[in-house]
Amino acid sequence: MSEVNKWGIKIAIVTFLCAGGYFLLSPSYNAARNARAFYEARDYEKALILANEIYAKNPYNVMAYSVAKQSEKAIKRKRFLDDITSYVKRMRILLAQSRLERADLIEINMMIEAAEYDRSRLGESATIWDQNLVRESDERYGEFRDLCERFLKTTKR
Repeated sequence: MSEVNKWGIKIAIVTFLCAGGYFLLSPSYNAARNARAFYEARDYEKALILANEIYAKNPYNVMAYSVAKQSEKAIKRKRFLDDITSYVKRMRILLAQSRLERADLIEINMMIEAAEYDRSRLGESATIWDQNLVRESDERYGEFRDLCERFLKTTKR
């Protein structure tokens, strides 16, 4: 191995160690890791607030930017999950009745429209870090769609 190659390797190692040290010891990146920990604990609101604060102070902190964007997506998905859960509960109550009133039919149609609109605005699910949240919301949405089909069958009679 030539002398030039040895020096090149040494410089690359020192550069790598300096960059790694910066990311390990930087207060900005430590805070971003804390924001990521909030995200992992499913406290998306705290993660978003912290990540946005960090990113505002250091716009070169890619981790803070990523956590902020992921938190926004997760908050949207979590709100959808909460809404669809309440729709499922309400629809089960309505469908258990022996007779549906006109107001009940309007309410069910509004839930269906709201759920479809909200789901269309969720964005690509494959890009979300928390795939368990995606799975939960997709399963609950499937349950909601099953209830909708049941509703449609009962109203056609």
